[in-house]
Amino acid sequence: MEAAAVSLAVKAYDEGIKCAGYIKGKNDYVNDLEENYLELKRVVRTLKARRDDVEAEVNRDKRMQATRECQDWILRVKEIETEFCKLEKEYNRKGKRSWKPNSWFSKSKLSERIEKKSAEVRCLLAEGNFERGVVVAKLVKPVEKMGALNIEDKQSLHTVFQETLSYLKHDKIRRIGIWGAVGIGKTAIMQYLNDNEGIAKMFNIIIWITMPNNPSTQKLQKAIIQRLNLSVEGISSIKGKAQRISEELEGKKCLILLDEVGHKIDLHKIMGFQNLKDSKVVLASRSRGICYAMGANALIQVKNLSFDDAWNMFQEIVGDAISSSKIKKIAELVVLECGGFPLLIDRVARTFKSYEENDVLWNRGLMCLQRWDGIKVGGIDEMLELLKFCCRDLDEIKKGCFLYSALYPEECEICVDYLLECWRAEGFMDYTNEFKDARGEGHVILKELIDLSLLEITDGRKFVKMNKVLRKMALKMSSQRNDFKLLVKPREGLNDFPKKEEWEQATRISLMDNQLQTLPDTDLDCCNLLTLLLQRNRQLKKIPDSFFVSMQSLRVLDLHATEIQCLLHLYPNRSTSEGSI
Repeated sequence: MEAAAVSLAVKAYDEGIKCAGYIKGKNDYVNDLEENYLELKRVVRTLKARRDDVEAEVNRDKRMQATRECQDWILRVKEIETEFCKLEKEYNRKGKRSWKPNSWFSKSKLSERIEKKSAEVRCLLAEGNFERGVVVAKLVKPVEKMGALNIEDKQSLHTVFQETLSYLKHDKIRRIGIWGAVGIGKTAIMQYLNDNEGIAKMFNIIIWITMPNNPSTQKLQKAIIQRLNLSVEGISSIKGKAQRISEELEGKKCLILLDEVGHKIDLHKIMGFQNLKDSKVVLASRSRGICYAMGANALIQVKNLSFDDAWNMFQEIVGDAISSSKIKKIAELVVLECGGFPLLIDRVARTFKSYEENDVLWNRGLMCLQRWDGIKVGGIDEMLELLKFCCRDLDEIKKGCFLYSALYPEECEICVDYLLECWRAEGFMDYTNEFKDARGEGHVILKELIDLSLLEITDGRKFVKMNKVLRKMALKMSSQRNDFKLLVKPREGLNDFPKKEEWEQATRISLMDNQLQTLPDTDLDCCNLLTLLLQRNRQLKKIPDSFFVSMQSLRVLDLHATEIQCLLHLYPNRSTSEGSI
């Protein structure tokens, strides 16, 4: 019994020692709570500073990227930050509690967790030394996706893509030119080429470049060097950088996509393209001439969307707003006014979508869209600015020839010979030249306008026409010029002539294809009028005696298909050799 009592006493003593040690340990944690918290706060601050230094080193050179080890370390630092914030909130909440039993144990546990977290942070800080470095060279992606729109449901655009694809598969074709009017969808096609998985499998790398407004060899080399993640340290010359690019791409199949090309550029000078036998280039330009100048082996014209494609695109954007048959009829007219230009369809559709199912607003929007000088409609001003950009390289004579073509009704086929004669009479070409020389000069101008997609050739090159949207833009441009004021009202069913002030402000007037029976008999001051087109006013039988008195500058007068038989008594001092009268 005595031995058992001694054993029990020893055991109780040991347990007492353990309990006292446990309580002392817990009490030490409680006593050290503030110290442990401050230590954790210090090491976390040091860790964050190290993290900032590492990220600065990673971001210093855009050609480099963080190693996988470094990326994982930065992620763990972020997790530590989150955990510290939680511990700090808990400390602020529990650290000020009274010394009740529950509070005492809670503080002890918190202090212990904080101490362990400090040890974890110190280990992570030690790992942040990165003896093998924090960066490696970036891997060049074969393709940088553009987020291209799906054009498979737009037959007009998808046909161009398919034709381009067939040329890319052709061994002997290395340069492909895609050309068409501003806002016609060239960029959408180019982005679709960039993102297409089938094309990506054909090439080792695809390089996309949007040409700047003022391109230079240095800017283009810089863009390619960045895309290829090349080091050109110590290479300052254009030739040296071109050789470095060429060496990098040698033996690789590379596709270069050049969008919005407005000037000829020398790809060999930029990147030694002639040495890259397995590489190809596709360029998009508003000018067919630039495609030729860039040495394109194949040319593809992007034409306006068909009505079906345009309608589908418009519907897709507007959505449920086209629910009633009444709004649908208005919507179809809106689409027609957009002339098959994807850019304009997109902007206009977004404007009309805001009208929801209010047919009054839809009608008003259509009316504004039909009036080139009307109230603003989303997309119109943007298209005007783009058109002005397209015309910036035209000299004043060519620009005048373009604006002159807006005198004719929209989508009207204009006889080329007739148009050239009017241009000659107007003075856009040297009138003193022989007719054959002037005609040749006129064809040069005409070709440039066609190559810029400002005019479209039809019917075996005998006629040209102007898209209705481009015509609206040309009219708006002319309204902003004092020397090219147009009064244009063809095919409007006019029975009476326009107001006197409209006549006197205009330098060129088109009232063709109306129902006029006579002309103003009031005194007109039309000293600046150069062209007057009255053809096919089939009921026009009489011209007042004083009508031409002030029109001493008149150079083009067309009375074809009217009832007027003779002008000599009205215009006795004007020789028919002085213009197209």
